[in-house]
Amino acid sequence: MFLENARNELGEKEYLALRKSIASSKEDDKDWRIPLFFQGTYKSLNNGYVTPSAEKLEQVVRFFVSREGSVFPTKLNKKLFYADFLHFKHHGQGITGLEYKAVQHGPVPAHYNTIYDNILGIESEIVLSRSMECSKFSCNGFNGSFFQKNELGTLETVAGKCV
Repeated sequence: MFLENARNELGEKEYLALRKSIASSKEDDKDWRIPLFFQGTYKSLNNGYVTPSAEKLEQVVRFFVSREGSVFPTKLNKKLFYADFLHFKHHGQGITGLEYKAVQHGPVPAHYNTIYDNILGIESEIVLSRSMECSKFSCNGFNGSFFQKNELGTLETVAGKCV
């Protein structure tokens, strides 16, 4: 269902590859969200030398959403980018394992729509902002046990900045 909903966000080749990957994997063996959230499944420069983890990404998103109370996707994209790149600058690796792409209004996670649509516990509501309908996210808290102390410090630093 989620993959079908994300089909318009993906190219046909990528969609078919994800579909094949999901069909051939066992639900017990790996998180089905990995191919939806991440472009690769191994550490590389493109993802900040972090092994992708859907659970950790989920908690980073929930951290920023819960700290803001509610947040628009544009601001959330920026906070994720700043957290990964600030942490990489100071510690030699990112936090989320996401790869980013450049768009007109700044960098975004490569599959940001499929990420936000599939994070457990994130509520999305449509609001009117500057005469446009936009999504706005909210949630109740996050689980800090997924993070090392220096990762939480980076998240706190980025959360405290006005982006």
